[in-house]
Amino acid sequence: MLNELAKKHIASINNKGLYDKNALMVYTYNDGIKEDNYYNPNYMNIGDYIQSLAARQFFPNIDEYIDRDQLGKYNKCNVNMIMNGWYYIWKKNKTFSNKIRPLFVSVHLTNTEHISKETLSYFKKHEPIGCRDFYTRDFLCSHGIKAYFSGCLTLTLGETYRVKEEERNDNIYFVDYKITDENFNPIDIKIKKIIEQFPKNKILHKTCNYPITKDYAGCLYEAESLIKDYAKAKLVITTRIHCALPCLALGTPVILIIPEFDKKRFLGIYNLLNVIGFDEKGNFICEIHKDSHRCITNKKDYIPYASYLKKICMAFLHLKEIPKIPCKQVNFLYHQQDVPINKVKKGFRIYKKFKNGNTRIIILFNFIKISYSKRKKRIL
Repeated sequence: MLNELAKKHIASINNKGLYDKNALMVYTYNDGIKEDNYYNPNYMNIGDYIQSLAARQFFPNIDEYIDRDQLGKYNKCNVNMIMNGWYYIWKKNKTFSNKIRPLFVSVHLTNTEHISKETLSYFKKHEPIGCRDFYTRDFLCSHGIKAYFSGCLTLTLGETYRVKEEERNDNIYFVDYKITDENFNPIDIKIKKIIEQFPKNKILHKTCNYPITKDYAGCLYEAESLIKDYAKAKLVITTRIHCALPCLALGTPVILIIPEFDKKRFLGIYNLLNVIGFDEKGNFICEIHKDSHRCITNKKDYIPYASYLKKICMAFLHLKEIPKIPCKQVNFLYHQQDVPINKVKKGFRIYKKFKNGNTRIIILFNFIKISYSKRKKRIL
């Protein structure tokens, strides 16, 4: 649970001045350029923008968009910025801009073996640091930096996106997980038992993998579209942290699938969720919370963290209430489709179908691009 350090963090934030302008964290993934010592992803995880969506709830306006992976380069006006997110430590964010007034909550660090003295000094200057997981908390504490487990800011998304129960539909979403044909897979055995009661035409697949783009407005729109779908779902089954945790906030029953335990990512977080998979010792676990009617429901352990994160963000921005800011409607090229379970072929999921002149293009889950002419002749 939250400790005294977390409470002191709110008190210290209340005593600090507020800039006139605000910034939101966005993601260019090094502008799609591969570079030494960077993790060089081939696609964007829209879950990053779901984290941005959680932060955006609290801002009455956004004046600047700042790239997470190049935080040291920002040199415009002074801004307030909620610095929740997944930080890969490399040369372009070893130092953070002094133009940013930061709120460090829900922080996850990776590639920490390359962290610099400058970065540690920066965290020390802005301690305490609210961490998304136990690994980040323990790492910072080992370097003499005050840190605590805050949970993830996506736990607050219910403030803006939770719907009334009568608006909920019967859709079951698999998000970046596919049941295999292997009869001995213990995870799939449990999942098959769970979904056998639901109509197959209500079982749909989604992915959080998108092509890398600098269209910030489009990415926020896509993130919001996913959140709105999750908010109305009957059940979500996923391997994605930033699908599972938002579902807690939205009141949507969710199961986190852990095929392989990564203690750097999961320690602290997975305890808040229904889980099927393997724990840190390699033991198979199936922990599903049910209500008095034997229906899958979520644990309530996340609520104190969601409440705390709301309070500290409001204190940081000197707010009395959360502003309601709708995401602008945009036409985003890569808007994904829901794919029925009987249309999912082994190893692939249809990601997007669209037209380009007389050409029909299908992009598959692993970003194999297949183009067809108007007469459905494949173009190699």
